[in-house]
Amino acid sequence: MNTLESDSKEFFDSNIFQNKLKKSLVNQLDILPETRMLIINEPEYYFKLMPDFPLETQLVIDKNSTNLDLIHYFENDFDKLSQNLPRLKDQIYKNGSIWISFPVEHITDFNDEKMDKLAKKNDMIVVKKIEIDFEFLAYKFCFKVKENKFKDLLDMI
Repeated sequence: MNTLESDSKEFFDSNIFQNKLKKSLVNQLDILPETRMLIINEPEYYFKLMPDFPLETQLVIDKNSTNLDLIHYFENDFDKLSQNLPRLKDQIYKNGSIWISFPVEHITDFNDEKMDKLAKKNDMIVVKKIEIDFEFLAYKFCFKVKENKFKDLLDMI
């Protein structure tokens, strides 16, 4: 193997390149400029995970705000989540979403089956599951398509 091939292999195997291949957390969470967003119970290092966080995002502080595009809710107690989800879903637009994050060590409490049942009970669906970092996983809850404002647009096409 010549030097150029060796250097190329080293670059492609490097963490820097591998990290660039991954979608940023901002993209995974679908945070767009001008998104109206509420974050609840986030870890103190939350924004350090997203150096590309859009400055135009409207971070809402009032936990009772409505007309939100996105809520990112961190919870480690499934019963509290079950209790709070009905209120949270009333705070977002019908085409909005709620990301529910929980500590990895609680994966048995927040498993796929339980999260799907919880979503269904609240007339929502789970559309995505991601790893926030080494400590948190997250599920994306959205309203069913029939209740989604985008359906009207699809009907027009």
